[in-house]
Amino acid sequence: MRERATPPAYLRCDLRTFPLASLGSQFDVILVDPPWDEYARRAAALGGDASCESWTWEEICALKVEDLADTPCFLFLWCGSLEGVNHGRSCLAKWGFRRVEDICWLKTNLKGGLGSGVVDGEDTVLVPCKEHCLMGMRGSVRRSSDGHLLHANVDTDVIVAEEPPFGGSAKPEELYHLIEHFAQGRRRVELFGCDHNIRPGWLTLGSALSSSNFEARAYAEQFGHAQEWVAPNGNPQPGAPWLLGSTPEIEELRPKSPLRGGGHGGNSTSTWGAPRGGRGGRGGAQQPPADDRPEDG
Repeated sequence: MRERATPPAYLRCDLRTFPLASLGSQFDVILVDPPWDEYARRAAALGGDASCESWTWEEICALKVEDLADTPCFLFLWCGSLEGVNHGRSCLAKWGFRRVEDICWLKTNLKGGLGSGVVDGEDTVLVPCKEHCLMGMRGSVRRSSDGHLLHANVDTDVIVAEEPPFGGSAKPEELYHLIEHFAQGRRRVELFGCDHNIRPGWLTLGSALSSSNFEARAYAEQFGHAQEWVAPNGNPQPGAPWLLGSTPEIEELRPKSPLRGGGHGGNSTSTWGAPRGGRGGRGGAQQPPADDRPEDG
């Protein structure tokens, strides 16, 4: 995986006005960490930077994230612990993604002491000590036949990690590890990134970056000609230049989906992202579908 990761790419830009389609590429993974108003309120309550950038959920929803998405595509959206969870679902639907998972970050404060569990006037019953990252999918994949696109049943949907001090909005690095082990596409982009988010294998966009090195043509050339590698079922074939690739040993060790009716095997018909009663396919999630979890058979 490290050998095939692209060099870190980053672009300082104002996402309120920057046309995302001008990047000239479509992506297999999109990570969005918006400056929800919840974060600004929390920072002010904890004595942090009360002037930090804050977007309304309508402004976040208005982003043209769909312009960045290939089919299939996985999207990860941090949405805080309060009203952002429901607003995040609306954003996924507007961008043409089906919600398939909710990744929960359980915050510890062993090092930082009093942290973001403090609530200032929020309408909550329990003190929030977690944040949610909604995972959405565009298109559909089969765990039994599309192992070149994802590693199913490998990682967890719970992250236990230290929270940032004084109401900061930095997220745990563990999410990158989860994404990079799960999604096999090499074309990954993060929106609202900062300098500490820059990492190999990712294109990072945001106004908080201190500099830029992104050049659209050079970036796209690292992945060959995508459309030449599309299979008849709408998914890229194994060996596509923008996929990490696999080995016979990895395929032998890969967890298999349970068969309908009991037992285990590699010929499950379980499909992620397909509406119930159908198999989906390229462009199958172009219209915002109903919110649901992936079908596990």
